[in-house]
Amino acid sequence: MVRKAVFSTALVALMIVAVIGPACAVSTFKDDPTVASWDQNRLDVFVRGTNDALWHKWWNGASWSTGWENLGGVLTSSPGAVSWGPNRIDTFVKGTDNALWHKWWDGSSWSGWESLGGVLTSAPTVSSWSQNRLDVFVKGTDNAMWHKWWDGSSWSGWESLGGVLTSAPGAVSWGPNRIDTFVRGTDNALWHKWWDGSSWSGWESLGEEVTAPGGGAPGGGAADLTGVWDCDDGGKYYLRQLGNSLWWYGEANPTSPGFSNVAYGSISGNTLNLRWADVPKGNTMNSGILTLKIVSNNKLQAIQKTGGFGGSSWTR
Repeated sequence: MVRKAVFSTALVALMIVAVIGPACAVSTFKDDPTVASWDQNRLDVFVRGTNDALWHKWWNGASWSTGWENLGGVLTSSPGAVSWGPNRIDTFVKGTDNALWHKWWDGSSWSGWESLGGVLTSAPTVSSWSQNRLDVFVKGTDNAMWHKWWDGSSWSGWESLGGVLTSAPGAVSWGPNRIDTFVRGTDNALWHKWWDGSSWSGWESLGEEVTAPGGGAPGGGAADLTGVWDCDDGGKYYLRQLGNSLWWYGEANPTSPGFSNVAYGSISGNTLNLRWADVPKGNTMNSGILTLKIVSNNKLQAIQKTGGFGGSSWTR
């Protein structure tokens, strides 16, 4: 799960936008928003913009900020955010290297971006049960839940909390030294694990099929679409997801396919947007655009097709 962070100047430059841009309007954004509050009648909302930077808008108790503030970075997930005290906000994202990155407001200015390492396969979530305390949770490459915390003076290493997740985790604290986490399991049920102040519980099933903790869509960092899928056009499709990017290869028959195609696109919420094209292994030579709905972690449904694409439903 955890690897030593060794970053060249070029990589740091790629990850971090050194100068925060001026406030400006954002009409669309990627992934889900997150929000934190550091005082009564105060709201700070964070989203991943279409330029993959972190954008910020706030309510000061009387009005919303003018436009959106660009906080830079190159995100590959929706952000996580929390406040552990007045005029303090900590934000966390997955970077282009799949590591956890951290940026915070200290009451007077925003920090730069800090890498906390790891190899994430989901958006991070964060909670705080006390002043100057942070607990971050992510899905790792082994699909287990991993935990990293700030104790007021230093960051811990990564701790595996087990489980087999099919979503990003959700986390909250309702009192000192208490944390409750929630994930979607392989059975699409809601699963719960908690810290009681001295030890972690086991995993408790809360039943029912869910799309993602908190009621979010099953796409974005919470989806895991990598695998072999069957389509109602008679083909097999081999999907590979990296963050919110997705590639596939599809064919009707491995030895003598009636069609053979490739596609590339991105995930936004519960929607998969693809450009596809037939390749010379098959008998057809078409191309077009596909828009698919991520119905669940094991079902995709076409909602828009061009170029004569035959398939409409994928399962695994």
